[in-house]
Amino acid sequence: MTNAADGRGRPRVEGTGRLEAFSDGVFAIVVTLLILEVRLPEVEGGRVSFLTVAIYWVNHTTSLRA
Repeated sequence: MTNAADGRGRPRVEGTGRLEAFSDGVFAIVVTLLILEVRLPEVEGGRVSFLTVAIYWVNHTTSLRA
């Protein structure tokens, strides 16, 4: 999409940079909360949630750059 011209007369192109930055921030908060030590009962496969979030983040970033 082209919008208003920048200071040099070239049209400004809107991208996905703001959306990508916001989603990166959300994923960073989620990963931080997963890493914090919260006392829960011991269960097998405790890293599954961390890997799931990591996979979603990689897929999201890849889809925005395509």
